[in-house]
Amino acid sequence: MKRMRLMAVWVGIITYLVVALSFSSAKMSEVTCMGVRIFIRDSVTNRFVSSRDISRMLVNSGFKVIGQPIWSINTAVLEDKLEGLKTIENLDIYAGADGLLRIDVTQRNPIIRVIPHDGGSFYIDEDGFIFPFSSSYTAHVLVANGNIDYPVGVKNIEEMVPSEEGAPVPLLVMMYRFAKYVNNRDFWKAQIQQVYVLGNHDIELYGRVGNQTIQMGGLENFSYKLGKLYAFYQKGLPAVGWDTYKIINLKFSNQVVCTKR
Repeated sequence: MKRMRLMAVWVGIITYLVVALSFSSAKMSEVTCMGVRIFIRDSVTNRFVSSRDISRMLVNSGFKVIGQPIWSINTAVLEDKLEGLKTIENLDIYAGADGLLRIDVTQRNPIIRVIPHDGGSFYIDEDGFIFPFSSSYTAHVLVANGNIDYPVGVKNIEEMVPSEEGAPVPLLVMMYRFAKYVNNRDFWKAQIQQVYVLGNHDIELYGRVGNQTIQMGGLENFSYKLGKLYAFYQKGLPAVGWDTYKIINLKFSNQVVCTKR
């Protein structure tokens, strides 16, 4: 008897769900799309794309939604059209029984802006995705310029990582790893504002506090070199003053070599 009661309960639940879903589908088939609601989830952090941009793309694509049965709108096709905006990381598009088509947008979060010597400024986000600089909005991130080549045909930095172990790592890959390291540490994120690449790919850093040129040499072992610099900031500079030196050289092992003004 106990087993039969349990079975009857489950049959009742399944029957209810089938009837409810059928009723819901019938109701949805009668609903017409009355409008589009666009929500930019991270608009406080970044402003690469706006609701107006999304609306304009919808109009220009010729994809009609207003006045169409809400159930008939192919959200997958619509997502494909909107993902043409390279500043968008993720899209959620769904229709509601209230007749509104909702579009939730998550933007890409850049960690570095790169300005190559041959033009074509671009950003690299946390996941290594490369997307172009926007004249309508400038993200406040680490800036790299100097002797840097534009990565033609590359969509993600991971494409540039050598497949062979021990092979030389391209400059832009090292730059991305450096930017990711800096971005994940509050002190360096607040302090380092510019990376300049010299002709021999040696690196110079420029900070927000202190008017010094920081010479790193190459970007290999950058965490060790920044560790030396941090110790010097904590123990050396407070004793002599932040403006005593014009150059701080981190190239040499186990020491920091400084040049006075």
